[in-house]
Amino acid sequence: MANLKELTVGFAVSFAAGFMAGFIAGFIVGFMAGFTIGFVAGFAVSFMVDFVVDFVEDLPPFFVLEAKILA
Repeated sequence: MANLKELTVGFAVSFAAGFMAGFIAGFIVGFMAGFTIGFVAGFAVSFMVDFVVDFVEDLPPFFVLEAKILA
């Protein structure tokens, strides 16, 4: 049976290798997920703002004037 020092070194090396692999994989996956969520959210907000602006621009002048007075 292997002695305690070899077991400890082997465990430490495998733990460090697994930790670094998991850290790098988690960083990549997290970056991709964050980028995707940010892109989709930004696109959705841009689309909604564009829709609201187009909707307001198509209103008759009376509603726009009243909105400016109320604002």
